[in-house]
Amino acid sequence: MLIRLIQRIPSSLRILAATLWALAIPAASLLPAHFFSHTPELDRFPHADKFVHAALYGVLTGLWLWRAPDPATMRRCSFIAAAATAYGLLMEGLQCFTPSRSMDLTDALANALGAFLVAGVALVIGRKRQQRPLRTE
Repeated sequence: MLIRLIQRIPSSLRILAATLWALAIPAASLLPAHFFSHTPELDRFPHADKFVHAALYGVLTGLWLWRAPDPATMRRCSFIAAAATAYGLLMEGLQCFTPSRSMDLTDALANALGAFLVAGVALVIGRKRQQRPLRTE
């Protein structure tokens, strides 16, 4: 039911959501660290920022996969996840030019993990939806 409701959202709004998310990532990645409040609770959880990276790029991948109503294919999922990974590498590289930021390859790995994890889930869901028999009522 939820999937059907989500699918009714017009394609133009889907593209807008994906584009706005893609534009929000440079703001989060390239602003100096002092623009963000420090959360001491996260210090108790080692590598919490890696989960944030995986989530950001997982959502980016999911939004771009969701932007069109056609079913997920291996080629499409792989391409979008690879594009999100390349975008993450670009953001990491650009951090070298931002005060109080630096490039971190483990962040780039977390970006890729989030992107490919969501692409894999989308592929499995897409295949299950294609195998489902049509209802006749």
